[in-house]
Amino acid sequence: MKKFYAIIGQQYLEGGKYKDRDLILDCIFPITAHILSVIKKKEIFEVVVVDSFNTEESRLNVNLLRKELEMYFDKDFEFNYVNVDFDHEQKTQIQTFMRLYETFKENDEVYFDITFGLKPIPMTVFVSCNYAQRFIPDLKYVMWYMHIMSMERIKIMCIQLWMLQVCFY
Repeated sequence: MKKFYAIIGQQYLEGGKYKDRDLILDCIFPITAHILSVIKKKEIFEVVVVDSFNTEESRLNVNLLRKELEMYFDKDFEFNYVNVDFDHEQKTQIQTFMRLYETFKENDEVYFDITFGLKPIPMTVFVSCNYAQRFIPDLKYVMWYMHIMSMERIKIMCIQLWMLQVCFY
């Protein structure tokens, strides 16, 4: 199943024009534009919302994302919520790693939007996804997605992260 992860921000989001491939969409969440460019009509998919704040504002953003997706896809998707704590402590990062890892399943095709991710969360996401690719059968691939940067910048960033991870093996 195609699975889209979105890290939720704490601030109220007004949205903007987000481009994905040939599609330019005026929406609140950049992941919506990407889903529209990848999903075929009536194809079932899953969205996993990662919230590291657990505040009234972040919960409002979770509900805004759900409503925005329903506007484009009706109810043709699963919507799941993962709460992770924002902290630099090792114990917290291990908990975040495990909570993310537990959401991956065999045959998943994973897309991760780290547009709104705070500093330790995208790195933990990267490590968790890389680990999952090695140990979950037929996890098809993990695509890192950040709408603020160009695709060339994303490729450079992913290579740098991969090289950093290789240093720790």
